[in-house]
Amino acid sequence: MMARMRRAHHRTKLIAGALVVALLALTATAASAATKYPTVFTAFKLEASSSGGKFKGQIASTKGKCVNGRQVKLFRKHNGSKKKLGGDKTNSKGKFSIDISGKLKNGSYYAKVKEKDFDSGKKVCKSVESGKIKISS
Repeated sequence: MMARMRRAHHRTKLIAGALVVALLALTATAASAATKYPTVFTAFKLEASSSGGKFKGQIASTKGKCVNGRQVKLFRKHNGSKKKLGGDKTNSKGKFSIDISGKLKNGSYYAKVKEKDFDSGKKVCKSVESGKIKISS
């Protein structure tokens, strides 16, 4: 009698585990079903001066909602460490500008735009990273 109860309990656990796995698979499938739009950097440059610099750029996409109001973050990578230096939001044309005061340090500077959802997550603007601008003195 006890052995039969243990087998029934074990079977219940197996069924519950299988249901959890099936639900996770459905959730992953639904998440990947979102329409994804690429985002690209069409420009990323540095205007350096004696008092610092200004990183300017522009992003583009086949979907207008992926251009306007996107958060752009500027990073510097040097000797394996990465530091966020500033950020800006793109305008309606996808342009942004980030000022850096003080002498620019050695390293690779690049910008990142994070992924953005819209239409209740059914559509996604993909994340993108710019090319790198290297500074060494």
